[in-house]
Amino acid sequence: MFKNKLFLIIREVMSFKILDCTLRDGGYYTNWDFDKQLLIKYSRAMEELPIDYVEIGYRSITLEGYLGKCFYCPEYVMKELEAINFTNVSNNSPMVLAVQTALDLGVTSILMTGFDDYDDSLNQSQLMLA
Repeated sequence: MFKNKLFLIIREVMSFKILDCTLRDGGYYTNWDFDKQLLIKYSRAMEELPIDYVEIGYRSITLEGYLGKCFYCPEYVMKELEAINFTNVSNNSPMVLAVQTALDLGVTSILMTGFDDYDDSLNQSQLMLA
């Protein structure tokens, strides 16, 4: 318990947030098809930890092959997750808001750049919005 409180104090002073990607990454093995009981247990575990945000899947257009509802995360899934106390799940992340603003302005493509920790290389991907 002391370690958790100390961690919370350090985190507050350093102004950083913690993002848990366990389900989002685990979805590569389950096609983002998670049982409701698993989501409930996961939500309870996250409530006990100093986690600020969780990623459970993506917001995506329909792709080929079977992908569970947590891959696409449509509005009804977000509401279901809120109903089982996923209080730290949101569509209001800076990235989601930036993409929504781009859509509102008529942008049809976004170039995203990120650093790959696995092989120390810079990766780019293009999100086609049209």
